[in-house]
Amino acid sequence: MGVRATALTLAALFLVAGCGADEPPAAVESVPPPAPADLCALVPEGVSRGLQSSASSEDGGDPRAVCSLRSTSDPSVRAVVTWLQLEEENPADVVLRSQCAAIDRSRLDEPKGFAVEGAIQTCAGTREARGEDVASVAVRRGREVLTARVETRGGTAALQRSQQLLEGVLAEIDTGR
Repeated sequence: MGVRATALTLAALFLVAGCGADEPPAAVESVPPPAPADLCALVPEGVSRGLQSSASSEDGGDPRAVCSLRSTSDPSVRAVVTWLQLEEENPADVVLRSQCAAIDRSRLDEPKGFAVEGAIQTCAGTREARGEDVASVAVRRGREVLTARVETRGGTAALQRSQQLLEGVLAEIDTGR
């Protein structure tokens, strides 16, 4: 018998030997896409009503998605929501600390007791002056880091709107997985 025939016979024997295994192979589970294709679609309708949206996402490297919202009429609202997923929780914690350090505490006050439901860590800054309300919020949940930057003139307060945006996106990401 030639080398090729011997190799084919051995390969066939190995395949047949695996067929009689006592345990069936583990079921294959579907894996969600790394980044939401349209982060704006995950924003609850009640929060995005009256706002024009634009979204982008990138699956390469650390997958990320961005949603930009702005009002087309009064009250004036501008918001940006970002989502980032890292390989591990440690780098996610480093990114969250960086986002929190980027909140300008000379301009934005830290709200006492503020939290975003669904997040394990939250930091925020907010300011209301001369009719303009600004908020910057960053949260972490596992390997995910989300931010919301909101500016409003009238209507829902920026900090409250930031909280609604992030809680809505976190909840929608959970139901989509």
